[in-house]
Amino acid sequence: MLKSFPQHLSQLTGRFKDRQARFGAYEENRWNWTERELQDFMSELLIKGAKKQPVVIFADALDESGEGDATSLLKYFKALMDDIEREKAQNLLLFETLSYPWVRNDVNNPSKRQQLENEILMKAHGGFQWTILVVAAILHGSAIGTSVESLHKRLTTIPEALDGLYASILSGVDPIEQYHMTKLFQWILFAARPLSSHELREAFAVDYKDKNCTTISQLRRHDNWTDTATQFERIVTHISKGLVEFRTREVWEQHDPDGEDWDREAQFVHQSVADYVLGKFIKTTRHDSSFQSPIGVGHFEISRSCLSYLTLREVLEGAQLPRPKLFARFPLIPYTAQFLFHHIQEVERAGVPQYDLLARIHWGQSSEILDKIASLWRVMDHDNIHAPRGWPFVGAASLHVLVGFGSVSCLDAFLVKNDAELEVRDADGNTPLLLALRECREDMALLLLDRSIEWQLQEEASGIEVAQDNGRGHPRNYLSHLDLKNRDGETPLTVAATVKAGEVIFKLIEAGADMELFGHPFELVSYAIRHGDKKLFSILLKKGVKHDGAIFFAVKDLPENVNLDVLEILSELLKAGGNTRKLSNFVWTFEDKDEDEYGYEDEAIIVASRRGQTAVVSLLLSHGASADTECRAGQFPLLVAAHHGHEETVEVLFRNAPQMVERTGMDGLSALDIAVDMGHHGVAVRLLRQRNQFETTWETVRRAAEEGEVELVEAILYASLETADLVDEGESLCQRTFLWAAQEGHEAIVALLLDTGEVDADGTDQYGQSPLSWAAREGWEGVVGLLLMLDVDANRTDQYGQSPLSWAVREGHEAIVALLLDTGEVDVDIRDQYGYTPLLRAVQHGHEAAVNLLVGRGSADVTMEDEQGRTPLLWATQHGKKEVVELLLHTGRVDVDKRDRYGQTPLFWASQHGLEAVVKLLVDKGKASVDGKDQCGRTPLLLAAQHGHEAVVKLLLDTGKVDVDGKDQHDRTPLSWAAEEGYDRIVKLLMDTGKVDVDRKDQYGRTPLSWAAQRGQEAVVWRLKYS
Repeated sequence: MLKSFPQHLSQLTGRFKDRQARFGAYEENRWNWTERELQDFMSELLIKGAKKQPVVIFADALDESGEGDATSLLKYFKALMDDIEREKAQNLLLFETLSYPWVRNDVNNPSKRQQLENEILMKAHGGFQWTILVVAAILHGSAIGTSVESLHKRLTTIPEALDGLYASILSGVDPIEQYHMTKLFQWILFAARPLSSHELREAFAVDYKDKNCTTISQLRRHDNWTDTATQFERIVTHISKGLVEFRTREVWEQHDPDGEDWDREAQFVHQSVADYVLGKFIKTTRHDSSFQSPIGVGHFEISRSCLSYLTLREVLEGAQLPRPKLFARFPLIPYTAQFLFHHIQEVERAGVPQYDLLARIHWGQSSEILDKIASLWRVMDHDNIHAPRGWPFVGAASLHVLVGFGSVSCLDAFLVKNDAELEVRDADGNTPLLLALRECREDMALLLLDRSIEWQLQEEASGIEVAQDNGRGHPRNYLSHLDLKNRDGETPLTVAATVKAGEVIFKLIEAGADMELFGHPFELVSYAIRHGDKKLFSILLKKGVKHDGAIFFAVKDLPENVNLDVLEILSELLKAGGNTRKLSNFVWTFEDKDEDEYGYEDEAIIVASRRGQTAVVSLLLSHGASADTECRAGQFPLLVAAHHGHEETVEVLFRNAPQMVERTGMDGLSALDIAVDMGHHGVAVRLLRQRNQFETTWETVRRAAEEGEVELVEAILYASLETADLVDEGESLCQRTFLWAAQEGHEAIVALLLDTGEVDADGTDQYGQSPLSWAAREGWEGVVGLLLMLDVDANRTDQYGQSPLSWAVREGHEAIVALLLDTGEVDVDIRDQYGYTPLLRAVQHGHEAAVNLLVGRGSADVTMEDEQGRTPLLWATQHGKKEVVELLLHTGRVDVDKRDRYGQTPLFWASQHGLEAVVKLLVDKGKASVDGKDQCGRTPLLLAAQHGHEAVVKLLLDTGKVDVDGKDQHDRTPLSWAAEEGYDRIVKLLMDTGKVDVDRKDQYGRTPLSWAAQRGQEAVVWRLKYS
């Protein structure tokens, strides 16, 4: 079929080549077509391609593909034919198939069919999901031969509520079916992502309680195992009673080029099904009553299935396989690698005990199995993205494994005093405590710490050497692991500070952890401040930890709004003599996002001002910090707070040191300038309302006005009026702002300045333009309206002689032209320095609406000429403005034959430039003279023939009033010019009149034929010689 549609063949070929380049050879099964894209391509071909060429398709033995596939194909072809009919393409689809028992065929009695339909509609109450399920059941019953009477009887017993319908659908199954149903629903409900049919097939076959199933081959002898994913989908549909469906994914990963696509994923047919199954079905069918949470049970079942699958013999041997082969051969492995730990931790959250975890991975039973799990995991998750670093901790302690799993319940159960391996390290040198902290499991770290402290207290209280360490005769020290370092040089204390585990930090210090190993103990003080940890701060002070620099570094990490605990700690530290400066030559242990950008800051009050920590700034000021502190970059608190827009902080700093508002930074800008420049107008207004005498620059006002901050502009201008800052570069700041606002269209600011009474509404700038002139020029209708309400000079001209009306007309601002004309005071015929009136400008620029206003409402003189003698009509003609020409002619006041200084009329211009429509208007409506001559003796006909405008030539000839053989100053005729230029059709038109002399010579002694021959115009030569 594609051979008949080369364009579509080319598209498909291009797509094929692109995939070959991206994925490899199709012949080597590196990629494959999907059913959906082939359907889409075929649809496009048959709908768009077959509009001009008919296509007939024969589909034989459709029923042999099976009921599901046949039904799917028929639905596709039915939808396709609907699209084809709508687009009026020329296609015909013919099927040969044994028919399935469709309801439409079986229920051929209209009354019975209508009875079924009415019953469904009446019970549905508009519920779409209910209708879908019930109709499917009716169709299925019809398909297996159920009588209409039985279908109707069944329909009357179906519950009307969805929960009742689901209960009805899922009822009446035996215990084995119910077990399988529950297991299926648990995987659909609690899987971290939708499973493909391949993954679900493996998962559904796993029975973690079956100790005899140790191999994949045994697993795949499960009753519900099928050879193909398609068969498995049918089983799932049967088990779920149609409440689980498979949908095609948009994106999927193909692990085996030779295998099936993993593009179908399982999900409930509707969210209401998931709600019902979780809320009512699983609760009533739970097969392990010892667990209280159905959610916990679901995650427990999935996690144990994954662990069981992981330890199957063939899977453990799979470490030798490449990752794609491993995933293709054992489909549940990718999911296990990614989500095993997620499910275990969900079980923990649900409060379900997990004492079996170590046994599930054969810990302590067979190091060989654990070694294989480690090798396998390196293939499954080689970067440890989904598992703790070091998993599964071969050669380490059981406590490492339990911490890795994140099971507090299991860890608690296995923490036995005499058997606790607290000092054992994993491959990275981490003790169980270090691992818990690195995995951000503060709860598990606290459990390990609490138990260590408890045992140590017991040991010390007994005074008896109970626990021996490796048989060396010394009492056991249960706290010795508190200062052990891993391979990265980290101790529990440094890791706890990094992960912000405040309670752990406190307990470590309380238990005697060596703070000197921390590097910079004062950082612990800073940590206590940042987190408002008064208990930790208290113990640090008691232990005499140095705190120089702690305040500065704490402030760098505090939020804008700090809590009372933080302020109390800061206050206590300041009372104790804590300084607020940054320590020099110090490298912060933890990540410092601000250091690169704000490394020049060396005082806590500058940092607090930048971060908008108003309460901290107030506290620092009350304990002697100075508001005029300046860092080495020349910045001071008020400037920094204004730069970052912290209004309340600015207020506090200003009240403390009002003189700082006058100080400028290294760039010469004040806090006000910076606030306006950064768009922090609330800050600027706060500063201005203090009415302090400080200079304000025009740039500051302009930026505020550009942002439309009227309140800010008002504050600036009133502040300037009350100070000596009245003049900026020779003109009033208010006047300069007024002119600028009129030019930029800031209506509110114009109104504000007019209200001050400090501006001249008729004042001009260096170009002589007034505010009205600028507003009219730029099209600011609102500003023009404001100004016209005052007694302004509406005819004031600038240095170019342009009035506001001239500018509005020139720029095409129709509404403003109307406003100016409505005043009745504008001179509509005022001339600029080039002699142009507003009407001439309007015509020149083709602004038809403005012309209409000037001629109609303004009674502009339509006969006015410019310095070249050109009238508005001639200008309109010259620019080809047909509508303007028509408008001017309609006034009846124009001289259609008025000549310019070169002796040309509008008709000359239109003829020369081939403006047929304009020529017709001038001749028909304007009664223009068609046979006049310009200074060079040229007629409109001659100009049209010379420039090859055939239509105009014909139009002029049709008037019957032209001298067809008229001569110009060189004795050349229209025929002579047309012949020279090779305009054969015009030559024919002229000769057909019978009024031309083909042998007439011009002043150069040449005839039309000699001109044509010299220029090589063969067609014209032939016509002149033989016509």
